[in-house]
Amino acid sequence: GKFRDYDVQLLQQEFTVADLDGSGQLDFQELHALLHRLGYAPTSQSTLEAMQILDRDGSGTVDIAEFERLREHLRKTEGMTAEDARMLRELYDKTIARLPSGRRELVPDEAWRIIVYLGYSATLSEIRQIAAEIDQDSNGEFSFQELLKLVRRGGGAGREKLR
Repeated sequence: GKFRDYDVQLLQQEFTVADLDGSGQLDFQELHALLHRLGYAPTSQSTLEAMQILDRDGSGTVDIAEFERLREHLRKTEGMTAEDARMLRELYDKTIARLPSGRRELVPDEAWRIIVYLGYSATLSEIRQIAAEIDQDSNGEFSFQELLKLVRRGGGAGREKLR
């Protein structure tokens, strides 16, 4: 549809701007900078992991088609490595399992405890503020996707590993 065409056009524009050498391919540095400009905060390791998953031709660079697949990958991981996202999913599931019957999402205080457990220094008030900004359905609770965003924003971009 029209939105998809518009979305692809915007993606191509971003890709072209990021392609500093005009090769039609993004190397690691160009890709990492573009991801930050698009609002992701991937670690170097998560950018490299994503490139390895999506660089189907083994060129060590990403073309526009591979970049489009990369964006879908990042929507699922929010710029974290697959291992970090898996570990966070385990913590999320364990926390959900201990909640009162019927609750399937976390409140900000529970999310903050997970973030502190992971070694981040974010305060509860910082997490509550970020939580209010990313709570997509405005129910005051967090799905796993929302928790990924919360950890990425609340944990800061300077981390290289969750542990």
